[in-house]
Amino acid sequence: MILQVAESRESGGSRSYAISLYEEVARVHGKLIIPHIPRVTSSLIRSLSGSGSSPQLQQACAKVAAALAQHSIDATTSPAEAENIIHEICDPLADALAGTPKKIPPKTPYSS
Repeated sequence: MILQVAESRESGGSRSYAISLYEEVARVHGKLIIPHIPRVTSSLIRSLSGSGSSPQLQQACAKVAAALAQHSIDATTSPAEAENIIHEICDPLADALAGTPKKIPPKTPYSS
């Protein structure tokens, strides 16, 4: 599912809907999403950097970033691991907003 959404070429409202599926995946799978965070964030960046990203798409991406953090960090997560997860979510997005995106991970399936 993550691979299908990441490679989706939808635009506008359809893309917002596709991106919002990541939010549901994070909720359902919880900590199992952790190895896939780089792929999800790179998909968010590609979506946001596409021409004409709408406020609806921006809102969907923000909700996904929050869901990734909310559902991948729980009471059993060590402070160091939680910090690493937050960095994996926020650093690529902050770099993209600053105009200095780092290398986006390839579109191959992410393995852990």
